[in-house]
Amino acid sequence: MDLPPINVNKSTPDSRGRSKSLRPPEAVNASPSPLHKFVEAKGKIKDIFIRTEQCIDKVFRAICEQSFNCDLVDADIVGRIENLKQGISSIGNILSRDHMKVVFFGKTSNGKSTSINAMLRSKVLPTGMGHTTRCFIQVEGTDAAQKYIQFDNCSDKLDVETIHQKASAFCNSDLGEDVMVRLYWPKSDSTLLQNEVVLLDSPGIDVAPQYDEWINKHCGDADVFVFVCNAEATLTETEKSFFRHVKDKLSKPNIFILNNRWDASVDEPEFIDQVREQHMNRCIDFLVNDLQSCTEKEARNRIFFVSSREMLSTRLKQKGIHSPSGASSAPPERFEERCMEFQNFERQFELCISKTAIVTKFYSHVEKGKAICEEVCELLDTLLVKIKAELKEKSERLNGMESSYKSAEEDVVSCLSSASGVVEDLSKKVRKRISSEFDCQTNRFDAMLEHFLLEFSSDPDRLKDYKKKMIKFVDNVLNTEFIDSCTGRLLPEVYKEEQSLEMHFLSCLPPSCRDNILSSNPKSAPFKFSFVIPCDQLFKDFEEHLEFQFSLGIAHLMRKLSSYKCLDFHSNKVVQGEEMYSQSSAVVRYASAVADGGVGIVLLLALIKRTVGWPVIVTIISIYELIYLYERLSWNEKAKERKFKRQFSDHLSRKLKIMEVTIISTFQQQIQREIDDLACRLDAVATRALSETKDEIKALEKQVAVLEKVTSEYTPVKKEFVMLQGELENFKNSYLRPYL
Repeated sequence: MDLPPINVNKSTPDSRGRSKSLRPPEAVNASPSPLHKFVEAKGKIKDIFIRTEQCIDKVFRAICEQSFNCDLVDADIVGRIENLKQGISSIGNILSRDHMKVVFFGKTSNGKSTSINAMLRSKVLPTGMGHTTRCFIQVEGTDAAQKYIQFDNCSDKLDVETIHQKASAFCNSDLGEDVMVRLYWPKSDSTLLQNEVVLLDSPGIDVAPQYDEWINKHCGDADVFVFVCNAEATLTETEKSFFRHVKDKLSKPNIFILNNRWDASVDEPEFIDQVREQHMNRCIDFLVNDLQSCTEKEARNRIFFVSSREMLSTRLKQKGIHSPSGASSAPPERFEERCMEFQNFERQFELCISKTAIVTKFYSHVEKGKAICEEVCELLDTLLVKIKAELKEKSERLNGMESSYKSAEEDVVSCLSSASGVVEDLSKKVRKRISSEFDCQTNRFDAMLEHFLLEFSSDPDRLKDYKKKMIKFVDNVLNTEFIDSCTGRLLPEVYKEEQSLEMHFLSCLPPSCRDNILSSNPKSAPFKFSFVIPCDQLFKDFEEHLEFQFSLGIAHLMRKLSSYKCLDFHSNKVVQGEEMYSQSSAVVRYASAVADGGVGIVLLLALIKRTVGWPVIVTIISIYELIYLYERLSWNEKAKERKFKRQFSDHLSRKLKIMEVTIISTFQQQIQREIDDLACRLDAVATRALSETKDEIKALEKQVAVLEKVTSEYTPVKKEFVMLQGELENFKNSYLRPYL
């Protein structure tokens, strides 16, 4: 884009070579400096990138935190965000260092340092005759009041006065031409420095033709080149060669040409216009045709005829500093015109460097910043989709687990409460099974005793041994076969009820922990009834009666009758039955004594005689006597053995009938204890399972909270990035587009 020239009011010189109506020096350019545009743009873009870095740092911290709480954020996403964060940070660092840079080149003693001093309005750089600058000196502004210099790769601050020893060509120190010395000058002393302008002075290009090295090392970031020529001579091939190298390296550099020492033209006033026109044409041809860096119209606003020495002297006088070169009271001819030309150069320079610096320094940053914001937004969109899907899935899972947990608590309480019903059902079955089995086994006692084959003898000593061995035999049978028979049908019922209770219990637990419970809860030893029939105690009061007793005798019949009544009574009252049994035994013994004395027979015959006649009585007596005779003759050791075993069986049946209630009660207590133990184990399992489920719910609640927090954070952050994209686009439209 063409920059509008600033017209300088010139008039034809009078006969003495002075302008008739020129404004006084420093009266031009009262409008704000174009350099403010760069400072303003830099401040705005720095603010945008500071906020961008804060936002991306917030995203980075949130993503890093999220990567520890869920699997949605992998290392690739974290790495991408970290790279974007570093990209924004590097742009911020570059912006903090970015400034407008102008490089002064020219042959030795053409006035490069003097021109810089004149622009800074202070004698900053060493000047003088001959080769005075032996290295690159970069003048930068500092907010401090102290003036100092620094060498590259060195943090030591040296006094500014040492610049004359360190950088002067008259110094004997071994300081190469490509060395950079930074001179920091207070910003308060110069408008250029206040507006982020950096001025780089260079050695004469005719001293050492290391053009490529100089350009690569010090000029790559230059916005403007100022070519300081000697107006008393014409452009040399050396000068042209240098800028051809610049053009090859930087494509289309912005070059200003200062024809310095134009004050010497007053010595030949008659040729001044011709010489000016000659220099102008040659410079235009060099810029337009040779370097192709600008158009002819632009070139006419980049070629100036000045006297930097006069301008510096004038500005030092304005600050109250008098230099020996400016001791004359009367200004030289056309002095004001040259001052106006220098001010016009400064104005055009400010316009050009401001425009160039804004485009070169900020355009790439704006585009990169927009690309980073767009990439972050895309990444956030992708993450938000994943996070919202994960949040929905976990929320539904959490609701299901909470509902399952509450239902499981209620079901477990109900299941454990039902254990009492199981005990009651099993108790009924025990009572029924034991009673039935007792009746069945009691009827088998006679058959059981038939298997006891030890030889019987009624001798008291041998009978005692016989009885002891029979008790041992019965003890073995009762405590093995009889107990197993009683419990064999009950145990499957107990196992079935326990298994049913366990399955019901497992169905009450949340599905997520059933498998863990089954694998981590070892089964206890199978339940078995434990009971011992104390046969020694049962037969402690057993007394055998082996004397002959007629089966139809009155005593025997009465004993049978009393025995049946006693057994019926035992089934109701055990203790009272024992007393009744002792009373019945006394009655039987009395009746036996009466019958054995014949009194009973007499009484019976008297009773029958009244009812029937003597023939019937004789017949009955004959039959009765025959039966008695048969039984009496059959009364031997075998009969005594059968009677002993029958008495033994009757005694055992009676005692077991008494113990039936005790056995039933014992079995019921064991079942109660077994079911209670099972309920306790299940309760412990339920407590552990529900506790684990509660922990899972808490962990899931934490994950849901993290996802909700991330969602609530990502949405406004994404809006901030969209807003920052808009601000960068507005910055581009406001500051860059006019120059593109």
